[in-house]
Amino acid sequence: MLFRLGLSQSILFAFALVQGDEFAFVLFSFAAQSNVLSENLAGILIAVVALSMLLSPLFMIAYDRLIEPRFATASDEREADEIDDNENPVIIAGFGRFGQIVGRLLLANGCSITVLEHNPAQIELLRRFGWKVFYGDASRIDLLYAAGADQAKLLVIAIDDSEKILEMVDLARKHFPDLKLLARAIDRRHAYELIRREVDVIQRETFSSALDMGVEALKLLGVRSYRAHRAAQTFRHHDEEALQDMAAMAEDDSALMARSRQLTEDLEQILQSDEQEMVHELDRAWDLLAQQQESQ
Repeated sequence: MLFRLGLSQSILFAFALVQGDEFAFVLFSFAAQSNVLSENLAGILIAVVALSMLLSPLFMIAYDRLIEPRFATASDEREADEIDDNENPVIIAGFGRFGQIVGRLLLANGCSITVLEHNPAQIELLRRFGWKVFYGDASRIDLLYAAGADQAKLLVIAIDDSEKILEMVDLARKHFPDLKLLARAIDRRHAYELIRREVDVIQRETFSSALDMGVEALKLLGVRSYRAHRAAQTFRHHDEEALQDMAAMAEDDSALMARSRQLTEDLEQILQSDEQEMVHELDRAWDLLAQQQESQ
């Protein structure tokens, strides 16, 4: 009360005071030896201190998992911003590292967007850089209406919560059937769920960048550039077809693993066959082009 701590801080302070100190063992033993305390009383006090040291970590875990999140949720909640920019053809839900790339590309091509973000810290940072961002939970139907989802053409779901993404897809499908949905897939299993919901465009968040790195790895290993890019295109086409095929069996782990092994073998055969069928004149043409570029 003196330092006007908040309730959550006061509880944390109380939990921190639960634990006795190791010096108590020395102090109580000395007190018993000096006949200040009886042996029985000193033994009880030492047991109490030991018990407090045992329970203290449990109290801190309980605070972190049960008490602190409630106060954090309560303090983070605030009214959604009033959206005054609700006639844009594209709504982007989530403007982190994924959504920003989509938004920047659209803006660079003259497409106007409405950005919704639920992280106050992220909004503060974006506004410092001049972005017009509205605070609010895009899984709320009233906020989507306020953002103009009933008139927009595209809803880009770029948040990083897989369950929230599925929730938003279901909500948009129910209330805005004409709205085209583009969703970020957190991982492969999440992509299966989005496929089963017939999302218009699904983008796995690390797939393209990982494939680009694979191309560069092949080139550093001595594979000609066009061969590396062609291998990547073949891999992408095969993997996207496999993703659609495996989405139907995503609930059956044994069937999924068996099919995955089969598809891996098929891909190896396709890439080997593709390399053998490529015309050798392409190699010579590519080498000639490389020599001309080097001479320039």
